[in-house]
Amino acid sequence: MRYGAQAAGLTISGGRVKRYVERSNEEFFHPRGLRVALKKSDDVEKMLHLPPHHPVLAPIPPSCPIDQYPSLSERRLAALQGHCAPLQTHDLPRSSVPTTGMDRWSAKHAAEQQAKRDEDKVKDVADHHEKVGEKQLKAQEDIAKARRDYEDEVRKSPRKERDARKKLDEEIEKAMKDVRDEEKKATKKVVGGTEAHEIHQAKKLLWVVIQNYDDLNR
Repeated sequence: MRYGAQAAGLTISGGRVKRYVERSNEEFFHPRGLRVALKKSDDVEKMLHLPPHHPVLAPIPPSCPIDQYPSLSERRLAALQGHCAPLQTHDLPRSSVPTTGMDRWSAKHAAEQQAKRDEDKVKDVADHHEKVGEKQLKAQEDIAKARRDYEDEVRKSPRKERDARKKLDEEIEKAMKDVRDEEKKATKKVVGGTEAHEIHQAKKLLWVVIQNYDDLNR
């Protein structure tokens, strides 16, 4: 039942989008010599004449806090800077209130899906901070113990200071590596998995493309 409802929701949402695009063209874009259409990522890349091996996603800045990571769509759009007009959103009208039963059901289904995604992201970020915090605390304890062992070893036998220092450096590196590994693991969960998975998901994005109507009829 759950999967059937999801499939029905996709069908209804797709139908609503198609009708909305058609109406937008008739009432707004066509009178202005324009046409709006939904395009797949592959079609957009061909239209923009992107060079081979053009990056699908813009990289995430290393200094960006994990709870402020840009979405896949934001990174996809950033990767196309210089090839298309920047996206500007301001003074947008409020969404129209659904009037039919199907429209109300579809809107409710979409809102529930978005709320679930937002809830999952908040939980993933919280889990990330908790797990990384635990690793950082353990690393501090391990490094403190390694320093005490180093000082005891040097105090007992000053001639072994070089070997003791090497062992201390190894223990510190091991503790910090555990923290870095946990950060990578947690970050993958928050941003959606491996780079290949992210690129695959980004390729599924649909684009709203506005073109000159006359150019399309030539």
